[in-house]
Amino acid sequence: MVSRRDRPLTPRQYRQVLDAADTYREALIVRLCGETGIRPAELAAVTPGAVRTLVHHPPRYGLAVPDPTATTPVSVTDRVAYLPTGLERSLRRYAQSNGVGEADRLFPVTPRRIQMVVAEVTSRAADRAREPALENVSSSDLRQFFARRALAADVNPRVVKAVGGWRSFEALEPYLPEPTPAEIAGAFESFEPGGGGLGSPLETPDDTQPGDRTDRIADGRFHPNAQSPTSDSSRPPEEPTAALTKSILEASSHDEIERKACERVVDGRSVAAMIERTGSETTRKPVTAVDEFLEDREGALEALSVALEERAVDGATGELESPTDGVQATPSPTGPTGTVVTVPIQYSDTVYGTLATLVPEERSGTDFRTWIGTVGWQLGHAIDAVRRRRLLHADSRLELEFTCRDERAFLADVTGRLGCRITLDSLVSLDDRTHLSYIHLEDGDPADVFERASADDRVRDCRLIETAATGSRLELLIGGQSPVITLLEYGLTVRELEAQDGHIRMTAQGANDIDVRTVVEGLCGAFPESELVGKRSVERPVQTAQSFRQGLEARLTDRQEAALRAAYFGGYYDWPRESTAEEVADAMGISSPTLHNHLRKGQQELLRTFFDDRAE
Repeated sequence: MVSRRDRPLTPRQYRQVLDAADTYREALIVRLCGETGIRPAELAAVTPGAVRTLVHHPPRYGLAVPDPTATTPVSVTDRVAYLPTGLERSLRRYAQSNGVGEADRLFPVTPRRIQMVVAEVTSRAADRAREPALENVSSSDLRQFFARRALAADVNPRVVKAVGGWRSFEALEPYLPEPTPAEIAGAFESFEPGGGGLGSPLETPDDTQPGDRTDRIADGRFHPNAQSPTSDSSRPPEEPTAALTKSILEASSHDEIERKACERVVDGRSVAAMIERTGSETTRKPVTAVDEFLEDREGALEALSVALEERAVDGATGELESPTDGVQATPSPTGPTGTVVTVPIQYSDTVYGTLATLVPEERSGTDFRTWIGTVGWQLGHAIDAVRRRRLLHADSRLELEFTCRDERAFLADVTGRLGCRITLDSLVSLDDRTHLSYIHLEDGDPADVFERASADDRVRDCRLIETAATGSRLELLIGGQSPVITLLEYGLTVRELEAQDGHIRMTAQGANDIDVRTVVEGLCGAFPESELVGKRSVERPVQTAQSFRQGLEARLTDRQEAALRAAYFGGYYDWPRESTAEEVADAMGISSPTLHNHLRKGQQELLRTFFDDRAE
């Protein structure tokens, strides 16, 4: 076999190999070799019980790699390979699906058989991708791919050596590319005067003892973020950053997120922090936090209040392409000297408020502004997640009814011009700015709707799905702003929509504590000819899993249910598939077309029960 050392496996080729795995078992073997660096002899001895939790928050896993020559169980001091989170889930799923116990071997085969499985997959990949070079890829090449990928990502070579089981650094040397002149210069930039690093090794500042630098070195690596006279004072330390992320992830309400964020931002070397919500009542007191050693507390808060008022006059920020787009920094207008840095708390187009911080001038550099921009981005996502979670678990919901006659709304414009009636069947969000609308058209010609859609920049595509005596069903790909998307951005779910004669009527539901004023201001800001016409509290209908299952079983034929069960438990729906349609059909004693007919009709009933509230 030709060695690939001079022609290493590329990420694209690795994906081609992985795609050629026809079973879940083959894919898992390839991934364990290529993403953990495990040898075939080690893989043949791995058990589900060898999974170790390295870190709890967020969860990160390792795999205790057994010595195939040892006669005793793996101890805590033996080698532990790094196990990516997604791969850990795949390993657990395989073990559960195949009844593999914690102490049982995951793959009860010989190392040679594992090598043969890899060879079969790579040979298949070479044929499918029409790339002969994949024919010679072995389990050793997958292990080398792991090492090259880790080292290219700047993982500490000591860590790569430990998790991969290499006995020396010389063994890793072939996988390290030769450094370019630019990389050499960049690596030693901190040694240059003014480089923000060590400077000359013979120069020690008068106020720094040589021993102080040991606080900045851990595990053989230099940490520029640690506190020292030569470190970048505008860069927040790592501990407050981690504490901030942990705090907002654990918060259970909008108020708690804001309070904890202000406290942690002040811990992150800000002097004061303040959050003011967008569209909130004027009587609401902004959330604040101030450094306990700051003498002029009132002056600091006044400076932040003035900055927030000026920010409010500037208006909305629009869509942010990156977390740092909306960051603004200005000198403190009053109170303690320093710089006021403000950032919107925003998710997609929905602005939940503004975070303002007061920091000394020397701390307000690019690194701090980048960090505070990321904080605003995190807060926006956390607040949106809390709102959606509370809506999911609420026993009752707030139902709001809106009307919109604004011609800038496509459905209002098209029904006003064509005199037709349109109802929304379903909405599928593809991203924050694009969604698929499935609509039912009455008293109108689809061709006329398509003509209007082609002249509207917001409608990127449209097609006819079906035509019946009661009307036509169309699919519209809409990008940009629409009344429906605006309501979705504020945490509402649109339950009904009807448009006729240029008039849209929408019914949406949200959490009981949603800020209705903010929603109305947001909708009217985008579509001025809009109005809130109804507000009520509704009980959330509860359907148990048992009643859902009984309702579905009543609508499935015996053959449809049998086909779905055989396909599901036979691994037909796994990826990669454990069984083909032909194998499932043979097991049931029917033809493949008959199986597909039963599956398609059964899947239609399953999806109709789940998606369509009006299904009989």
